[in-house]
Amino acid sequence: MTGALPGRAKKSVTATVLFIRHCAGNAVGAQLFQDKDAPRYIPGLTGCGVFYGLESAMIVLWRA
Repeated sequence: MTGALPGRAKKSVTATVLFIRHCAGNAVGAQLFQDKDAPRYIPGLTGCGVFYGLESAMIVLWRA
């Protein structure tokens, strides 16, 4: 991902932001998918749907 960006500072910032998002996703995922919700994991799947919807909306708004 960072290979497409010019400049060392931009690459460092992009790598840092991606790492923070990765860590945040791991923390949130552990809270959404709990053993008590097995085997269907309705709260976890609902949360994933909400986050994918927000991501899609942000991409559309960013491109507009």
